[in-house]
Amino acid sequence: MIKGEKKVILELKSHSEEAFNIIYNEYYKLIYYIIKQMVGDSEVANDLTSDTFITMYKKIDQHDIDKSFKYWLVSIAKNIARKYLNDHKKEQTIVDNDYVVNAEDKGGNIDDLLKVCQKILNPLEYDVVNYRIVFNLTYVEIGLMCNISKSEAHRIYKRAIGKLKAEW
Repeated sequence: MIKGEKKVILELKSHSEEAFNIIYNEYYKLIYYIIKQMVGDSEVANDLTSDTFITMYKKIDQHDIDKSFKYWLVSIAKNIARKYLNDHKKEQTIVDNDYVVNAEDKGGNIDDLLKVCQKILNPLEYDVVNYRIVFNLTYVEIGLMCNISKSEAHRIYKRAIGKLKAEW
């Protein structure tokens, strides 16, 4: 988190180039990594990361200053990557060590696979699995985003993976 992040975001809402650069430098690696994990292609991830920051800049007035900026930015990145994946209909998989679910077996694309996961998992389990597998966030980051402890995030993740294994 950026020291004085709220102040930087307020400056960004005033279209400060310096504030944009601070946000970009702080979050670029995270956003790139999340998108790269989703799309699997470095060049595409680089383009979609740029698209994420452009979209963030255009929509910064929609961000609630009292809510997590990081979560909001990750949501933008996720939506942009999902749109790309949906538009390109590549075979997608969710991989977690020895656990692999092929999206093609479950409907053809990652969005369809995630919809199946939503039916099996409760909302918190779904979020934890999504953050861990799709975004490759740590349990500490997941805990912060979901307002739970690191150990609770880990426990929920393991329980959710067990449910998915039992269904498939």
